[in-house]
Amino acid sequence: MEKLTEREQLITQMIASGSSVKEIADKVCRSEHTITKQIQVIYDKTGIARRLNALAAYYYQILVQV
Repeated sequence: MEKLTEREQLITQMIASGSSVKEIADKVCRSEHTITKQIQVIYDKTGIARRLNALAAYYYQILVQV
């Protein structure tokens, strides 16, 4: 699994907290289209196509780093 950038980690954390694409876009001052593309990059890096699985992979990555 490719390592996520700080921005990708932030977006994943926001998804985990239940934020919508619009809420994430507003928070990081990007368009909804950009956030949607960044979410797809996260899925591609993790090899996962669903939000729930992407979150599990993200938290696994955190645990492995500790």
